[in-house]
Parts: sequence; C-alpha cells; structure tokens
Amino acid sequence: MEPRFGGFLPGFLQTFESFAKSPYNEPRRLGNPGRLLAYRCREISRQLSKPTLHAEYLRLGLWNNLPGRIDLNAYKIAVHDTTSVEVQGLGDLEDVGIVAALTRSNVNRALKPALPCVGTARTDGTGRCAGFDGGKYLEAHYEVTSAQVASYLFFVMQKSSDMYVLGGDAAEDSRGKAVSDWNYTAGALTNDGAHHTTQNSGLQNYFLARNTNACASIQQISLEVMSSVGSYIYSTDQYPYVRGRHELFRDVLRHTCPGYLKGDINTWRKHCSIVILSTSDFIRGLTTNGASFPVQYSVTVRYASEREFISGAGAVSAHADNRGFAVLRDCIYGKPIMGEIFDQARLRLTPSSGIVSSMNISHASAMDTIGSGGASTAL
Repeated sequence: MEPRFGGFLPGFLQTFESFAKSPYNEPRRLGNPGRLLAYRCREISRQLSKPTLHAEYLRLGLWNNLPGRIDLNAYKIAVHDTTSVEVQGLGDLEDVGIVAALTRSNVNRALKPALPCVGTARTDGTGRCAGFDGGKYLEAHYEVTSAQVASYLFFVMQKSSDMYVLGGDAAEDSRGKAVSDWNYTAGALTNDGAHHTTQNSGLQNYFLARNTNACASIQQISLEVMSSVGSYIYSTDQYPYVRGRHELFRDVLRHTCPGYLKGDINTWRKHCSIVILSTSDFIRGLTTNGASFPVQYSVTVRYASEREFISGAGAVSAHADNRGFAVLRDCIYGKPIMGEIFDQARLRLTPSSGIVSSMNISHASAMDTIGSGGASTAL
C-alpha cells in the first residue's frame, strides 16, 4: 500500500496493533462468547514509505450459518471471428487506412480497412454533409458450427479503442493529429473559400466523433441455419434499405430492456447498431435452445459507417474564417464479430470448488416438451 494520507496509515496500524493484542501479547477476543474474531496482526512496518498489514485469517460472526453449497444461474458467450471479409468502395481506406501518424504513440500502426462515413446528401461528399452512397461497405461472412442452438445470437462491429487519441503526448490533440478531409488524410485544413463554408468547421472538431464510442451500422443481414432448413433474412434490394432495417430494429427491441435508445431507430442506426436475435426468430421449430442438436450457421452481414451528426459541444468552428455549423462524420475501424449467448447454465460453488454445467437434453426430449406444451396451450 502506498502512503496517501501522510502519517495517518502508520498511526492507524500502530493503534490497531495495540488494540488487537492483550497485555500478554495474545490475540484479544472480540464479540459475543462463542463468536471469535481471531485476527492477529504481526510484522507491522512503521516505515512511512510502505506500511503493510499482515492478517492470518478473518472469520465473520455468521460464518457457521453459511450454506455448504451455492447454486447460481449463469450464462456463457462464445465469440466468433469472421471466416472471410469483403470490402467495397473504400478507396485508400482499404489499403492505406488511417495512417500510423494519426494514431497515438502506443498504437503507432495503420488501421485498415476503415469505413468512411456515408449519408444522405446529393453530393459526392466533398461538401458539408456525407454523400448518398451505398457502395462503401464491409461485408463479413461467418461459417460457424455449434453443438447446440444458442439462446441468442448477436452481431456487432465495435469501433476499436486503437482509434482513440486522448492526449498522452504533446502532439496528441486535434491539431497534432489534424486531418484535411473526411477520409482521415493526415494534413492541415485546406484554406480556400469552398472549404471555409463547408468542411472545415467539422474537420476542426473531428475529435468529438473520433474519440467517442460507436458501432458500424448494420445495413443488411442474412442468416441461414442447417443449409436453409431455417433462415432469417433482412436485406431489401436498394440502398438505404429503409424497410428492412425498420423490421430488423423492431425485432431487436423485443430482446432489449424497456426504453432502449428510447425506441429511436436513427440513434441505433448511426451510433450503436447491434443486432440480437433469439432462438424463436431464426430456428423456426427445427429444435430449441438447450437441446443437443448440432447446427451450422451461414451468416453474411453488411457494415457501413453512417455516423454523421451535429454535436452541441462543437457546433461551430473556433475560427471566424470557417463559417457555418459543424457536421461531424466518423470513420470507423473495428473487428466484426458474431456471438452466441447460452443462458441455460448453472454455477455451483462449494468451499473447495466451482463447477459450471450447461443444460444439454436430447433433441427428442426437447421436441416432446415443445409438443406437449403446444397441445396444452391449444386446449
């Protein structure tokens, strides 16, 4: 323990040592008869630099009422990386990425591929707002075999913490890591008339987007189970896939806490797009969770960065030359993953061991249970 309160800690240890020992240098009995708090202090260092406290054991008053075994509900999560990844229309952000010079000193490597921001503006994106472009995305493919069906599946591409620059060295700020465009090209701002009235206000405040937590937007998802025996597909034909994503968000809300994102699909789409599906969404009567039934998932998920927003903390530029409100765009680098959540698990704790066991009944028993439950419901 490092000293934080001057001489307080050594003085406390000295007082506690004199109280814990009787005049005969024996442990003092504390508490009611029959309830011993055996607490011996020994080898107490009174040096101001590193005082230490050595305790042999501590037995609380209600120790004899503790159960010999505790059973707890538990869950486990299996996380899977992509089998393959395809990118489209990323330009330099695919091969060059966010260059090492723009990362913090303890990262110091290029972050690639990175997703540039796409939006709804009828321009090529060189103006104030991101262009309407459905051709800039990352498509992740997963081929996963599991011994039993998970209770839930989830898919997400979280922004990597390697992108954060939080001011360790002198040059690690929005000036030392300045970018000249929204593809995160290193360099000073372009000082001409067009940029003064469009991009510069946002680029000068771009750390508000870069240094905040976010996920890439899930535009399309296709999930097949056991070679199309069961399937779950939300992929409308044309960008920006409005109808399909409204249906997808509706299913996500079924498995989240009340008030999740206040039901706002735009917040979910732009900032924290994560898809979570339950067994009832995709298994379609093939089996049920907790049953021993090997399944194979074939999944394709399309990710893009749609994180374009205006922040009240940096709504305008600090320089009068850069006029107009600051529209921020986020360039996202991360690792897309697929996860399986198994919630039919138990944790058993004893004084000498801890054992985790999972529900694993036969497929026939599981289907009989479902059939009998369906019959009673129909009656």
